[in-house]
Amino acid sequence: MKKIERNLRSKIDGLNMEYEKGPKNVEAFKVLELETVMPKNNRSCFYIRGARLRQVLRQMVDELCERKKINRHKLCKEITHELKCDETTIEKFIYKKDYFPIYLTRILLEKLPKYRRHSYSEKIQKETELFKFGTSEKWAKFPKKLNGKIAWLCGAIAADGWLAKEKGGKERLGIIDQNICELKLARKKFEETFGIKVPINKSKTLDCYLLIVDCKAVSKFFTTFLGFKYGRKIETISEPTIIKKSSHRLEFAKGVLSFDGSVELDCTVSIGLKNKKLVQDIYGILRENEFDFKYSRPNSDFFFIRSPGLSECKNNKAWISLFGINSTKGDRLNFLINGSGKKVRSEEEAIRDLEKFVRRKPTSKVSIVDIFNFAKENKKFTKHQMMKRFNIAYATFWKYALILRRANILSSEEKTGRGIQNNYVFNPNIEEWRIPTMAS
Repeated sequence: MKKIERNLRSKIDGLNMEYEKGPKNVEAFKVLELETVMPKNNRSCFYIRGARLRQVLRQMVDELCERKKINRHKLCKEITHELKCDETTIEKFIYKKDYFPIYLTRILLEKLPKYRRHSYSEKIQKETELFKFGTSEKWAKFPKKLNGKIAWLCGAIAADGWLAKEKGGKERLGIIDQNICELKLARKKFEETFGIKVPINKSKTLDCYLLIVDCKAVSKFFTTFLGFKYGRKIETISEPTIIKKSSHRLEFAKGVLSFDGSVELDCTVSIGLKNKKLVQDIYGILRENEFDFKYSRPNSDFFFIRSPGLSECKNNKAWISLFGINSTKGDRLNFLINGSGKKVRSEEEAIRDLEKFVRRKPTSKVSIVDIFNFAKENKKFTKHQMMKRFNIAYATFWKYALILRRANILSSEEKTGRGIQNNYVFNPNIEEWRIPTMAS
């Protein structure tokens, strides 16, 4: 049996070489490459199906029978003898089933002349629509090429995702985050790409949400074609090779930023990771796309890159597109840059939503409500008056002032002349106020 397996593996390796001689596309996912070694049994193999795939496979079987001058029954016996398996197993796929195991497809291909293998391989690639693994009843769409959604999902997995093998052979892919908005976006991309339902649940033990892809075929897709490993995410994870050679690198970076990136109150975008290699990958991608990031001083074991202040940037649409509108971080950046928000019905509503937008840290000397009340009480003031009143640095005051200006609660009264200080003016007209839109 071991000798037969070695011979079959040798033949399949030869088929791999022939298969690779065709036109190459580094962004393509070749369905026959899902399985390059003969599986142990039908519980550990890939199956494929498609509306016209059976027609292609029958053509291949008919051509084999004609070349060998044998009928299908004898062909089944020949394959059964090679595999040392039950004859009915082979017969049911050749005669009855509307889906086919990849390993058996490859064995049939190996029996064809070299010049015919590539032609049938291309037809199988074209007609394959769905795939599954083992005895699972869950069929997933098989993506033929790398696209922006898959690249984005790879970034999300690299940031906050994991792949696990569980007892009983179950395999799962998951993403964990406190922000359910980003997980909803990931769910949409999974469902559109693979055509499967993906649940999001609140963690029973942690203050976060879990997205779980309970489909072994999808997990194996990411391990086979995109280089992800099972188990805890290791610090050496980096940009997948197939993405690095593609035109979808920026989407990968967006996926990482959506989960591990931050939009700071000083209107900067930053990301800090323990994984130096991944940070370097993201830095290279962003600089390549003309996003001005610079390395920041590492804090502890983390490596940081940070953008300049974006409150006066000219290409604001490009920066906001890193996260997208209707995402928590995208809407946050849109408000900080453009002041895009919703109308206010009362002062209480404005204060409540601004407090939610600016989470006060335990060590903070001042809150945005303190700044708001001071502005309302004084009507007109300078930055030095504010800084002196609360004993805060200009960098702290500027963050709050930027938010209140974007909300149309404060305006800056520009004055010219040596030694003249600019005033900040409180706007009492609530109808003109705008508060941040918080995606959820």
